[in-house]
Formats: sequence, C-alpha cells, structure tokens
Amino acid sequence: LEDASKLITDESVWDRDDDRNCDNDEGVLSLYCALARSTAQHMGSYQHRQPAMQAVRLVIQEHWRERYSNQRLMQFNNNPETTLEDIKLVFERAADQLRPVVE
Repeated sequence: LEDASKLITDESVWDRDDDRNCDNDEGVLSLYCALARSTAQHMGSYQHRQPAMQAVRLVIQEHWRERYSNQRLMQFNNNPETTLEDIKLVFERAADQLRPVVE
C-alpha cells in the first residue's frame, strides 16, 4: 500500500479516467493500476483479491459508498468528487486496517 501510494505523487501522475487496462498507461496511474503494479512487484504476479486490494475496497465501501455502483476501485477513482487527498486517505486507512494492533 505504501509503494502504491508513492506511485501517485501528485495530480500530474494520477489517471482520473481509469479503464482498468494498465498496459496503456503512459506515465499516469489510477488507484487500481497503482495497486495492481505494486501487487505484481511485491508478490511476483497480480492477484485481484489479495489483502491490500481488499482492504482498499473495504475502505471505499465504508467511507465513500456513494461514489461507485459496482467497480469500487475504478469508479471511486473516476468519480469527479474524488480528490487526490481522498486517494491518499484510502491508502492510509487501508494500511491502518492491515497493521497489527499493538497494546
């Protein structure tokens, strides 16, 4: 999640028109493609339902249910109300959910 977040550093590299085809991204990445790329780099191959991607989906479902109808990652990314700050917050909240609780 940290590496995926680092791939979307500012508006100039954030793909606001995600089509879930990451092969045609030219210097810009959507939320989905940043996660897919990071997943492949860390796990050796892309895995659609791996824990980090699922955590992101759950955060979007919990906080921004009105910004998608069926494709959470793509539609949340493409929603005109979604900001770069929202994208960064999704990464942070998902990472928080996956960190072990230390008492």
